[in-house]
Amino acid sequence: LNSKGEWTVGDTLDTNGMNNKEYKKKYQQQLQTVRRIWLDEYQKPRKGDTADIEQTVQALIQSLEEKETRLQEKEKEAQESKREARVFRQKLEQKEREEAEKEQEIRRHRHQLQEKDREHQVVLQESQEALWQKVIVIIEKARELQEKDRELQEKDREHQVVLQEKDRELQEKDRELRESQDHWSINKDEVTLTKEELGRGSYAVVTVGIFRGLRVAVKSLHNIIISDYNLGIFSREMSIASRVRHPNLVQFIGATKVGNPLILTELMSTSLNRELRRNRLSNQQILSIAQDVALGLNYLHLFKPQPIIHQR
Repeated sequence: LNSKGEWTVGDTLDTNGMNNKEYKKKYQQQLQTVRRIWLDEYQKPRKGDTADIEQTVQALIQSLEEKETRLQEKEKEAQESKREARVFRQKLEQKEREEAEKEQEIRRHRHQLQEKDREHQVVLQESQEALWQKVIVIIEKARELQEKDRELQEKDREHQVVLQEKDRELQEKDRELRESQDHWSINKDEVTLTKEELGRGSYAVVTVGIFRGLRVAVKSLHNIIISDYNLGIFSREMSIASRVRHPNLVQFIGATKVGNPLILTELMSTSLNRELRRNRLSNQQILSIAQDVALGLNYLHLFKPQPIIHQR
């Protein structure tokens, strides 16, 4: 209804802010006012066609109902939007809480990593210090070992000098000993062998020989390998035999050194084996022979500088 007393339809409602309570209250007041004005105007006698008035009233009512319907729809949309906004806000708050929890977990994990890193740095520093201490000890020991090695090398050189000196002395003594041993050496041309055989063994044959007009027992050794080692052993045994002097031992005369050696000893008129086979010995004779053998063995066992345990 305008200032001229005419009804107008299709007024545009401002839907901005329709969701608040103040707007709803204001709208209800306006609606009550419009209805009251309409009732007052409708009860007054008016000129014109009654049908137009009825139509106008119906259009107004329909317009009001449509506006109310649109308002209800807007309210529903607003409530739905508000509900969606509330749900969105809840989700956003939930997400913010989760993000905050994650951020707190990240800070806690970062703090743990920093703490572990500090511990690792401390351990690493301690390990490096311990390693440096070990390196210092190793360097010191290496210096000590080098010093000891120099001392040992010096002592070794001194020892080598002493050994060389002693070796020269031993060589000189050995040469003197060999020269002194030559007294038992006999020229093979001075020995004449006969065909009278006294005995035979696995190592030699014993025959009667003539040496410088003297009948002697000659032990002819079987073929042996002539080497420095064998000649050394033979010379040592002959040197020992040449120093043996006892009435109960066969006297060694000498030996040859060229070719197969010949060993010359005193020629006895008989042998114990021959006497045992030829005559029956009395107990007194057996005791006397055993005593003579024991005295000869005792002499060999007490021989100096080295005792003779067994002599073939």
